[in-house]
Amino acid sequence: MFRMAATMKKPPIDKAIDAAGSLTELARRLGVDPQVVVNWRKRGIPVGQVPYVERATIDRDERDQPIEGAKPKVHRSELRPDLPEIFPPEERAAA
Repeated sequence: MFRMAATMKKPPIDKAIDAAGSLTELARRLGVDPQVVVNWRKRGIPVGQVPYVERATIDRDERDQPIEGAKPKVHRSELRPDLPEIFPPEERAAA
């Protein structure tokens, strides 16, 4: 039986897809065709789209609006870890 190597990581967009619930739901929240999101798996998320993808991972209320004060489930630095100068890692609050 074939097993995926433990070192293989999912594409960063998959974190956002998981947070939104599905690829189709993420595409809907972003106002793009689902094929666009599929392409981002191969090519990466364009820099200009990163803030929108991050916002799409915020929990929604019953009117399908982002909940005020809720934090994104996926930080922009996770979506483009290759660009720390543009999207610095999120600073975690000291516990």
